[in-house]
Amino acid sequence: MLKRALDELERAVQMDAFDPSSTTRQFTLAVADAGQIARLPKLARVLATEMPRARLRVVGIDTFLSSGGLAARRSTSRIAALPDKGPGVHMTPLYLEDSVLVARRGNRRAAGRISRAQLAALQHVDVQVAPGRGYRELARSYARLGIGREVALVVPSFIAAAAVAAGD
Repeated sequence: MLKRALDELERAVQMDAFDPSSTTRQFTLAVADAGQIARLPKLARVLATEMPRARLRVVGIDTFLSSGGLAARRSTSRIAALPDKGPGVHMTPLYLEDSVLVARRGNRRAAGRISRAQLAALQHVDVQVAPGRGYRELARSYARLGIGREVALVVPSFIAAAAVAAGD
């Protein structure tokens, strides 16, 4: 184990310095669908400018997790709210996002400011970008505030959740 670590360290020290402008590496980035819409266009423009010869492969979080996550070494980076701790995994928060709850336009039970009891009385759509991996912080927030949550439907993407909420 020590020999392997020393060999890896030696290889890292002997490698040429990384030059973003000339690299031809492929970077795989795992991003949830909401991030693909909100963050990916700008990221692609920056990548084209800063690393014009590099290739970017984007996969969904479900694909990322089903292929073994960072431990499988198929993904060099990811933008996701899924903690993944382990040897060789380095995490850096890039930004903070506020979560929002959406409801169908004209839904009188969700119009304006609503109480905890009114929120608990609504049927909810849960987003699980990978089976069994929903937005756990939301569930913890509901529990902490004593709000029951009736999940009527589970979908694999934020886009699907918005479409269901907007539907008749």
